[in-house]
Amino acid sequence: MSRRIINIIIIIIILLAAIAAGIFVYKKYFVKKSELINHLPPETSAYFEFNLKDEKLIDFFAKNFRAKTKFEKLIKQTEFWGSFDPQIISPLVDTIGLVVLEDKEKPENFSYAWLLSSKQKNSLPAILPADSFAADLDNKILVVASSYEALNIFKKNQALKQDSLNKQIIFSKFSAHKFFNCYFSANYLNFVTQKSQDIAKLILDNFKLDPQSPAYFSLRADEKNIIFNFQAVSGISSSFSKLSSKDFEIFNQLIQNSIFSALETPNLKIYTDLIEEQIKDSLGQQNFEEQKSNFSKKYAFNWQDFYDLVSGRAIIFLKDKDDKIQIKNLFSPQASQAALFIDVKECNKRQFYYYKLKDFLSHYIAFLYPLEKTTKLADGSAVTTIQADKEAISWQTLGNTEFIESNKIKIAIAKNDLGIFLGPDKNFINELLTENNKNDKLNTCPGFSGHEISYFNSSQFISGVLSHIDDIYMIINKKGKGINVKGCLLW
Repeated sequence: MSRRIINIIIIIIILLAAIAAGIFVYKKYFVKKSELINHLPPETSAYFEFNLKDEKLIDFFAKNFRAKTKFEKLIKQTEFWGSFDPQIISPLVDTIGLVVLEDKEKPENFSYAWLLSSKQKNSLPAILPADSFAADLDNKILVVASSYEALNIFKKNQALKQDSLNKQIIFSKFSAHKFFNCYFSANYLNFVTQKSQDIAKLILDNFKLDPQSPAYFSLRADEKNIIFNFQAVSGISSSFSKLSSKDFEIFNQLIQNSIFSALETPNLKIYTDLIEEQIKDSLGQQNFEEQKSNFSKKYAFNWQDFYDLVSGRAIIFLKDKDDKIQIKNLFSPQASQAALFIDVKECNKRQFYYYKLKDFLSHYIAFLYPLEKTTKLADGSAVTTIQADKEAISWQTLGNTEFIESNKIKIAIAKNDLGIFLGPDKNFINELLTENNKNDKLNTCPGFSGHEISYFNSSQFISGVLSHIDDIYMIINKKGKGINVKGCLLW
């Protein structure tokens, strides 16, 4: 046999080995192992599947006891376990799935069932809650329901293939390398956004979800974090440019431990346009344009300069005034402080906009709080006039921050090599500049790409499911009407 033929055979063997290894990895980590979803009835409004034997999750919890304790409290507060005792049932069950069943006649009425997959299925009846109803679905899977009516739904044995295409697409995303996979129907998402008072409601509201489309959520563990993914459809189409690796670096650099929340957007004008549209709808087109013109003349304000300034990347920061915060007070001025960072990397441009912004603020404050000026006339009498004198406005400094502070108004402005900072609190602005108290945990999250970044110091919540997580870091991709959010739960 020639040397050439031997080399060809060796190459073929190597290729076959590589293909076999690839198929093994794909089947082990990406193809769904559990057959639980094949037993879900069409009445399923939401489904939460938890692989209790996930090796990566077990390894992560072994190295991070705080994360394990906090995560267990989080799951317990969601009432995922129902009447089950997780300490008793977890050793006997491989995978558990919570099924939320919808009443077709009363869509906001839900009943619940649990699918249990276990190699020790015969041992499960002895530890089931006393008020539950159970039935075998196959030799490994048991269904446990909160009512006899709910149990009967599973006995109908309607196959998943009879269900909607959208639901099947969501379930096709369920994979073994994620220890937690979830399906949300459109009706269930609408219910959550209307009834929930948690921060999850605020996040979902921000996505402007399509009320007719389902969504998918998952959790997986790596060595340092728990990584989540949320996929849904928005009711509005978006067109964003992706943030660069430098943008991510700057965001992480500016996040201090004291910051409660931050949002980075590639184009602040998207948000200022929304505010303008709301004002225009309230005032009417003609009145709005007249007020814009008057505003420009009165305060020496150039609207085109403003639009140019806000047409780039920006970060909005929130800092809680206390150690803890309630959801209902999240955006209250009494409970939190805000600051804005506008990315202006070019030095001359940054100087131009900084002094333009400062000049406008001086004009605005001068008109807001005019001075009384007394002039003596030739006949000895005096006349007092009210004047808006911007030259009388005195700016003070704290480090590199310039500010005006009185019992009537507080405003601070600063710049560095990154851009311009603006907000009502001089100490908050100065803190962002000094970077002495950075949150280094953000750098442990994988380098996802996206159009927006959001951050929450969720440990500051007084209550709620997410208060059991120290930090939430998420990267948001918006393409057309598609929403794909990836990020990390940090402890």
